[in-house]
Amino acid sequence: MRTSLNVWCSYSRLFLLRPPLSKIKPKAYNFGTLRHKLSLQLSAASLPLPYKTQLCGCFNGTQSTNFSEVSLVSSCSRMFSTEQGMQNQNPPSKKSTYFQIIFLHLDLDCVQPRARILVSIMAQKLAEKVLLWLVASFYGLYTLYDLMSRIFKIGFKKLFHWKVTEKPACLDDECLGTHGYLHLEDVRIHYVASGPEDKPLMLFMHGFPEFWFSWRHQIKEFQKDYRVVAFDMRGYNKSDKPTGLAAYSLHKLMADVKQVILALGYKSCILVAHDWGGGIAWAFGRLYPDFVDKLIIMNAPPGTIFQKLIKRDANQRKMSWYMFFFQLPFLPELMLRVQNFNRIEEIFKTTGMNQEEVNAYKHVFSQPGALTPPLNYYRSGLQRVGGAVSYDLNYAMPVLLIWGCADVALSTAIPDAVEKENPKIAVRRIQNANHFVQNNDPKAVNKIMREWLNE
Repeated sequence: MRTSLNVWCSYSRLFLLRPPLSKIKPKAYNFGTLRHKLSLQLSAASLPLPYKTQLCGCFNGTQSTNFSEVSLVSSCSRMFSTEQGMQNQNPPSKKSTYFQIIFLHLDLDCVQPRARILVSIMAQKLAEKVLLWLVASFYGLYTLYDLMSRIFKIGFKKLFHWKVTEKPACLDDECLGTHGYLHLEDVRIHYVASGPEDKPLMLFMHGFPEFWFSWRHQIKEFQKDYRVVAFDMRGYNKSDKPTGLAAYSLHKLMADVKQVILALGYKSCILVAHDWGGGIAWAFGRLYPDFVDKLIIMNAPPGTIFQKLIKRDANQRKMSWYMFFFQLPFLPELMLRVQNFNRIEEIFKTTGMNQEEVNAYKHVFSQPGALTPPLNYYRSGLQRVGGAVSYDLNYAMPVLLIWGCADVALSTAIPDAVEKENPKIAVRRIQNANHFVQNNDPKAVNKIMREWLNE
């Protein structure tokens, strides 16, 4: 039975309104003479990838149509039909904040199930966003309560006092290498390099709240055998700090790694990464295997495993409270500044650093505008800006995971899950080391790395 299916999808309103077909005047997109006429108006500057996939699924494999494929590209400004070879002449405005899809005279039995899937995905997406902001707001209220309590304890002026910390001498230690800049496609990256240039490249990626200095122990250990390079990721320290969440999508961050390797004059590297750098390295090593000879990760979960764990493990959700809190504007930056960046000092004193080394971190993050870009990593990541990145753990190169088991932010269930997912990944645990394992127990980390690299 043939009938008319009128589906009006509003990205900003999530199907809350469904005007009658007669009130909608779709723009003409000529796909030629089809068995069933299709009129489609698409207005979305950045339609998320999962929705594009589901929309294509609504067309592909549909027996009642005689065109082979409708491809929705990321800009959503063009559409193609491979059989008809037609291309629309009036692309929709990128300023639109909604999209509309109108199916005319399609086979209801064929389209309806897929349309229901699309509605379900959109509803789930909305529910996730609402839940994310509810949890973030809860921790925001708790933080405000904590700040008010501290005002009564130590006073307003002392709590809300901060200043730029002077640069300590350890940041100019020549033994750590020479400083330089790489000009990538859209950012300038600061790096520190040492070791013979004819040796294999060992590239270090830091986490939050860190910068290249976090790898000083490993730089000194491996600079005789490798060309060691530690760089400040975009948004950190002396590297460029682009604005907006889109600048910190996983796609952008992986592109930076690729461009850094090439700009240094190498085709591949031994990639060593921690925390946020590790999260990027998990994806980069799987999706760009030709650029990674060996992969070493420290206290960072693969995205696929972490997503599953945080949904089913209440303990990990509690440990990850700060990720939700960081979704809020302004308040996380304020929390890190109060009492002259006391929170940053507390974090790194637990690793056994001396005051000069702690001041190196305070110097970097006390600079004007230094906090928001690193926090945007979390905001972009949890909100999946730029689209989700999917990958498995079937790596082409050898992989080593070093895990400090005294981590208060990440559960020990993560290395267990990695071993279970892929037994070929070597997992080495350091029982008494905390999250910043390469600083907390550098001798153990260096020993594990060297033994594994020599295998």
